Amino acid sequence: MQFKLILVCFLFFFSCHQKEKTETILLGQRDALAYGIDWKAKTNQSDIKKVTGRHPAVTEWDLAGYGIREKSIDGVDFNFMKEQSIRFHMEGGINIYTWHLFNPLTRKNSWEESKSALIKEVLPGGAKHKWFIAHLDEIKSFFSFLEKNNVPIFFRPMHEANGETFWWSSKYNSLEEIHRLWKYIHNYLNDINNIKFIYSYDRIINNEVLESYYPGDEFVDVLALDDFHSLDPGATHSEFSQQLNLITAFAHQHKKQYAIGETGRELCKPSDWFTKTLGPQLEEHIRFCKKNKFSKPMYLLLWRNGGKAHFHVPYKGHPSEKDFLQFVNSGIVELL
Repeated sequence: MQFKLILVCFLFFFSCHQKEKTETILLGQRDALAYGIDWKAKTNQSDIKKVTGRHPAVTEWDLAGYGIREKSIDGVDFNFMKEQSIRFHMEGGINIYTWHLFNPLTRKNSWEESKSALIKEVLPGGAKHKWFIAHLDEIKSFFSFLEKNNVPIFFRPMHEANGETFWWSSKYNSLEEIHRLWKYIHNYLNDINNIKFIYSYDRIINNEVLESYYPGDEFVDVLALDDFHSLDPGATHSEFSQQLNLITAFAHQHKKQYAIGETGRELCKPSDWFTKTLGPQLEEHIRFCKKNKFSKPMYLLLWRNGGKAHFHVPYKGHPSEKDFLQFVNSGIVELL
């Protein structure tokens, strides 16, 4: 109960903080504290801090493979992940955890093509249910460790089910199976006192998608939108704010927080992407929220910096460094 009260107090503080700073969205990055451009596994480092002098307010870690191997799918040592999760929480940061669980038939990556429905294989009665439970028990042990250290947990599993990328998506499974899987995971882990569940949509087409894929108020704490494509060069960028407006109204209707679960522009090109594309769309969305008296997104998470061929936050000396600094100092987003 103590841990539950800690999380409730934290969320209450966050809500009040958002009301005071109505223009502000917490800025985060995946694996921000684990590695970056030309560095790895160094305490108190992030590419965002190297450019701005401050860490992101949010980071996200991936738990696929925990208990089976020493490092995550992105090469992060799980013991280091635990240590940094505690440290980041103590500094005031928010830890998000996602789960790119391997394809249950091939045991390869989560986005491998499949010729058959897979969710039914991992649910009770399925051929891979014991395999699935073994992985879920490892996740539970990781979260139990965080619980003992008073670290609030925001868990974002089985994301983008309405898309076509992963083995748990609508490309391979029925809507009923998707709902059953989400509820099963929720109920299996819900005795962890300090856990909140983030239900993350792929690009939303309309309200029908929001309604049909939603597993229910009892099983969701935070809603999220994952969208890279609407902010690509040549895309109709207003689609991004329109997508946000849809999920914002839906979250308000269901009395939920919401977030931008994944976004970014690979290689930070063009060099003014942050101030000329992302920033204006966020400003447009904030105006929508003010007009309708809706809350702002809980956070915005930029994708990871996996090397100079795959990064979403500029590093020192990159052509978009000044543009990113201008974006960070614009009053739209907030760091630690």
